[in-house]
Amino acid sequence: MFVEVKAGTIRYYRGSHSWIRELSDGRKETIRDPFDQARQSMHTLMKMINGHAVFRNRQIPFTYGYAVGFPGCRYSGQCPPDARPELIFDADRCETIRKSLEKAFEAFPSTSKEAMTPPQIQAIHEVLYPEFGVTPVLWKKVEDQEKRLKRLTREQERTFTLLRNQKTALIQGVAGSGKTILALAKAQEMARKGFRTLFLCYNRPLADWLGMTAEKPNDMLEIMTYHQLVVSMAKRANLNFRQSRKEDDEAFWNDRAPEVLIEATAILLPEEKYDAIVVDEGQDFHELWWLSLDGMFRDGNDKKCYYVFFDPLQNIYVSEPTLPRDMGDPFVLDENCRNTVKIAQHCEAIVGQRIPVFEGSPEGTEPEFLRVGSIKEAFRTVEKKIREWCFSPNGGLEARQVAVLADGSTKSDWPSRFGTFDTTESLPTWTNSNAILLDTWKRFKGLEADAVILIDTEPSDQPLSRANQYVARSRAKHLLTIIEVV
Repeated sequence: MFVEVKAGTIRYYRGSHSWIRELSDGRKETIRDPFDQARQSMHTLMKMINGHAVFRNRQIPFTYGYAVGFPGCRYSGQCPPDARPELIFDADRCETIRKSLEKAFEAFPSTSKEAMTPPQIQAIHEVLYPEFGVTPVLWKKVEDQEKRLKRLTREQERTFTLLRNQKTALIQGVAGSGKTILALAKAQEMARKGFRTLFLCYNRPLADWLGMTAEKPNDMLEIMTYHQLVVSMAKRANLNFRQSRKEDDEAFWNDRAPEVLIEATAILLPEEKYDAIVVDEGQDFHELWWLSLDGMFRDGNDKKCYYVFFDPLQNIYVSEPTLPRDMGDPFVLDENCRNTVKIAQHCEAIVGQRIPVFEGSPEGTEPEFLRVGSIKEAFRTVEKKIREWCFSPNGGLEARQVAVLADGSTKSDWPSRFGTFDTTESLPTWTNSNAILLDTWKRFKGLEADAVILIDTEPSDQPLSRANQYVARSRAKHLLTIIEVV
């Protein structure tokens, strides 16, 4: 059945024998007779099928005909002279398309009662799809995989409801297990119940991103990093605090900052504190940080919620990580619901630990390894890869789906553009405009992208640590290319 489909509101005027499409702005345009189009398309394609060696000089072994679809219209009035009611698929008939197709086929003569043979079916494929069986376009493949991964994330969240009535909990999860999503969901749940809630993490871009995109029920939810919390509380308590300190000043942040927060909590009023605290990236918190957080609760003896999410395999900041005391054994989220099977297997090989994925997770594509001789060549290779992913006939990805991650030591070599795409370090710019994210993998920790290009500039005798590799490469959901500078 060869179906010509017309969108919008279509009318046929018998007096002038004309077809008119009514546009949204009120204008009208004359269109070609859709029934004539359907017939001509049918005859053209049938001529091609007739020319195939399997059918040449033989009777066509199947019934064929044509129809016209108007999925946005409802058919009424008298049919055009060259049409029949059963050949019109309007909005109502599209709702029962199988029945409508069967009635349309009845309008055309049947030439065979036998099913077609496999060679005949293959011949039709060869005619209508000369490249039948080629690799599907990348954007569609990623889109299909993403639907399956989102479904798995919802399943993980349902599992998490088992902890709903538990006030304190440690939740240990592998990369891609949905820790941040579940942590945010718990914080939002507490805020909806009317509790003043703090969502705390280590990484500034993650806090900024969640702060911009997450719902904050009843204005009872605050999202920030530990560094931001110390600065904010010191300011509220009118403490002399040097905000010019760099966030990478380890001695200051490890020791002096928690002391400042403890001083602030001794001054602050209960209404300036929190009923519930949810911590993400707990493996990056220092021992004194946990001690200082105890004073952030309105009532330390009645913590409405104290949840800590962590992954010991992602510990890249703390040499001897610690967790809050007296919180019991961790609840384990051990299934990956972010990455495809191929990327998850690559990440588990890095840490030498089995990381299961949900049954039904998309298989995906093997991570790609490329080797170049210089950082400049690495960025030229990045541009070629972006052209392949975004502009090739089998590509079609958008800029907001691609992140390029490099070491901060290479920043002086970072380009301002990759072909027609600008580069940006801003998450809002990346997701809301036609720009490729170019940032360090440390700043991107806790975030994710459909496609990631990772530039590894470490000398061959000093590879990235396992934790660093695991963190960087697990950011990729569907496609991962690693460019090694040797």
